[in-house]
Amino acid sequence: MSLSLFASLWRRSPKLPIVPVPTQSTAALYYRKAPWWARWALVLVALDVMAATSAMEITWNHWTVPSPTNSAREESTNDTADEVILQPLWKRGPACMLHFMSGCVVAGSILAFRSRVVRSVSIVQTSKAANTAPRVYVQTASHPPNFGHEFPLRWCLLKKRSDAQLIFDVQNQGRWLLDMRGASINGRPPSAAPEVARTSMLGAWKSQLLPSVSKPTVIPTQINKKSTGRR
Repeated sequence: MSLSLFASLWRRSPKLPIVPVPTQSTAALYYRKAPWWARWALVLVALDVMAATSAMEITWNHWTVPSPTNSAREESTNDTADEVILQPLWKRGPACMLHFMSGCVVAGSILAFRSRVVRSVSIVQTSKAANTAPRVYVQTASHPPNFGHEFPLRWCLLKKRSDAQLIFDVQNQGRWLLDMRGASINGRPPSAAPEVARTSMLGAWKSQLLPSVSKPTVIPTQINKKSTGRR
């Protein structure tokens, strides 16, 4: 994911609750297996922590320079072994802080990117007796199976980002990325062309947005023959 994509996805939003996805949504409108880096995000974060702490330890305890007494000692003796001393504190301290901040930025970026990659989108149509609007359930790569965010359908909007990607935009809540490469739409097998999957996704989404239009009830008009007849 590029920085421009992260900037387009980033929106300051409140903390969203994680709710179970109803089992009545048998087939997801959109499903795509999370990319490898999202599935192994916690491992990557652990490796990043190890790299950052190792760099800090090496910088603090082993970043040395030749001792200034080496030249004088070499003139008086034949010993060619150089003595070393640690770098000054004002150098090692900021360097360790730089390693620490870099590790935090990398780990935070991995987790933030993962939370914006959508794994599944399901729409649950409620019954007319419940008199509630349809609900959209979004599962990201950071959610456990069958758990996700819940939004009213009227808050949600799909935007085209590229031929292979869509942006799932929720009013005042945030944006998420839908990658069409290898995505399954309405339970059908993934299409080889992401453009076809994108068109199918937009068509399926519009069909969910369109309200069911019932035929109007025709009330027959009773004609009073006495009033309309000749007198």
